[in-house]
Amino acid sequence: MIGRIVGFLLSCVIVITVGFVLLAISSGTIYGTFRWFIAGVFSSLPHFVEFLNRLLPLLLTGAAVLVVFRTGVFNIGAEGQMLVGGITAAFIALHFPEIPLLHLCITLLMAALMGGLWGVVPGFIKVVSGVSEVITSIIMNFVGLYVSLYILNHHIKDPEAGYLVSYTLPETARLPQISGLNSGIFVAVGLVLILYFFLHRTPAGFNMRIVGYNRRFARYVGIDVERSEISAQLISGMLAGLAGGVEVCGLYGKYLWHYFTGLGFEGIPVALMSGLEPLIIPVSAAFFSYMKTGTYLMGRMSAVTPEVGMIVNGLMVIILASYGFLGFLRMRETSSRGMK
Repeated sequence: MIGRIVGFLLSCVIVITVGFVLLAISSGTIYGTFRWFIAGVFSSLPHFVEFLNRLLPLLLTGAAVLVVFRTGVFNIGAEGQMLVGGITAAFIALHFPEIPLLHLCITLLMAALMGGLWGVVPGFIKVVSGVSEVITSIIMNFVGLYVSLYILNHHIKDPEAGYLVSYTLPETARLPQISGLNSGIFVAVGLVLILYFFLHRTPAGFNMRIVGYNRRFARYVGIDVERSEISAQLISGMLAGLAGGVEVCGLYGKYLWHYFTGLGFEGIPVALMSGLEPLIIPVSAAFFSYMKTGTYLMGRMSAVTPEVGMIVNGLMVIILASYGFLGFLRMRETSSRGMK
């Protein structure tokens, strides 16, 4: 655990150094620009709330990716699962009776269930035909995108809006906001804690971790490997689907599909940087959110062009993800050699 924390902090230092160098090359007012990148999040309450709102989906998608990676499954379908969860939440919210509390609970539950169903498809295909979950989960991302766009365009599109967006959700299907903060962040933090308890304190979670460390040993001691893998993909899909539902019901109040794209993929470096430890997911997600928010503030408040900001942010993600991915590969190598 200490080694992972030291590695995480070292990666953060490298990231900030690289960002400073890139900004020095591209900007004539480096210190003023870099000040917005480093301290802009804390410059005002609205900026800090923006940081927390960007943190929320990363918490859930990072937790979703962590579950499958910890089980040794390389399912990268959180993107499609989140999109499907978001469109499900919008559709249910606009069609379910407006009963206080029940309306919101059913909306979020259906978003999670649909995301879970989307997540287990690659697992079932692998069990039935042996096709790698990497391939099928990537395909399911595209299918999820276009299914959500079809439902949006033909069933819940607001024709009076000037762009492709759903109708505004009823108040009974909305999560309350606190000074602009999506209150779903408390749900996300609670679920991360529950995930830690599940993985480290329950037989099912223990089985998943054993499967991730060594599938052959797990099969040898009587663990149902396929069941553990499919269960992990179900839980992962539910977390990613709930991320979409919480964004729709809490932050936007409508289905803004273009704001969702990329969030599922960003969960991968968040999970890898955490060392696949649930209790470090909030720290990892917070740092990624801090980088993203600082980059956007830097673009809005200084002379740095948005393209430069995106380059800085992209390179930082590569550096952070590379460290975490090497750790994941080491775990996979240990698993494959354990029973030889």
